[in-house]
Amino acid sequence: MSKYLKSCYILTSTLVGALFTLVPETVFGCTKLFAKCSDEVNIILNRVIAAIAIFIISLLIQGIVNAARCSVTIKGKNYVIKAVSYTHLTLPTTSRV
Repeated sequence: MSKYLKSCYILTSTLVGALFTLVPETVFGCTKLFAKCSDEVNIILNRVIAAIAIFIISLLIQGIVNAARCSVTIKGKNYVIKAVSYTHLTLPTTSRV
């Protein structure tokens, strides 16, 4: 599993755990997706849909954070490495050498 998906999974599981702990079941029972199903089934479906929505939002958030990052710092016991992205050097410029 890539680091990107791991970080999205960690963020999702944290937010879903907090959401399901703090929000009562009556909130998830308000909306009935299937009229023929019982209330318990509708609550479970609403919770699954909420978890999938949170995962998609965490994918977007992690994507934006990774795209906006311009440098990475790697710290060890006796060293610090600052890795800088040099993607801006490959852009065309008007200057001539």
